[in-house]
Amino acid sequence: MTYVFDAKAKEATKKAPADKKEFDKNYDDAGKYQTLRAVSIGIAAAGLVCVGVSIVF
Repeated sequence: MTYVFDAKAKEATKKAPADKKEFDKNYDDAGKYQTLRAVSIGIAAAGLVCVGVSIVF
């Protein structure tokens, strides 16, 4: 998931904007995808902690 959202964010910033409105849309899309990337990293980290705790106990 992290790779997908990171790729989408990079793709959104590669596009050359035609005007200010399109620039703002691309900027918002990139921010949204970076947020989703961070959330998916957090979910993966929490999953690793849960697996580690379940192995210990």
